[in-house]
Amino acid sequence: MRDKERQVQQRLNIGALQDWEAEATKSRPDSGFTGNVQTLSRILEELPGLIDSGGQHATLVDGFEKWLGWVSEIWQDRDESSSKPRWDFVEAMGDSWKAENVALTRRLSLMSRDLAKITPPREDSGIALVLATCTALVDGALDELKTMHDTERAVMERERVWVDEQLSLMSQDTARSSDVGTTSGNKRPQRRPFP
Repeated sequence: MRDKERQVQQRLNIGALQDWEAEATKSRPDSGFTGNVQTLSRILEELPGLIDSGGQHATLVDGFEKWLGWVSEIWQDRDESSSKPRWDFVEAMGDSWKAENVALTRRLSLMSRDLAKITPPREDSGIALVLATCTALVDGALDELKTMHDTERAVMERERVWVDEQLSLMSQDTARSSDVGTTSGNKRPQRRPFP
């Protein structure tokens, strides 16, 4: 039974490749079928190294998750010590993380454009499944990179607002202290370096 199913799928895939070749040659006479195969082959070779465990994408996600945990720890410490304000504040992700995010976003965006240029194969073929899977993986990774970038920006904006509020409160305390001739016991915000 399985042999019969495999033979049917094999015939279907061969027919789909023949249709794909004819359609690709018609729609892209300059590169056609060969260009589609080369593009997909290059992506299939490069993509796993970028998104698999230990790849560039996984490394960026891991660094981001650690940073976000550190941010949560600082914010939680502030919330829990409302009677005695905490002056640690959050630093942005490092320049190297940001540069790697931009570089990977560019590479994946190029892959996404290349995938979109491939002549679509017949939907019930194995090649269509491979193409759809690659497209979903690339688009998913791009979405994650954008989400991490946007989240980091939102965290830093929230932190900027918090620092401005704290400085304003310190300024008000200083003004009140100078009116009564005493000095405020408040400390200035301190950087708490990301581990």
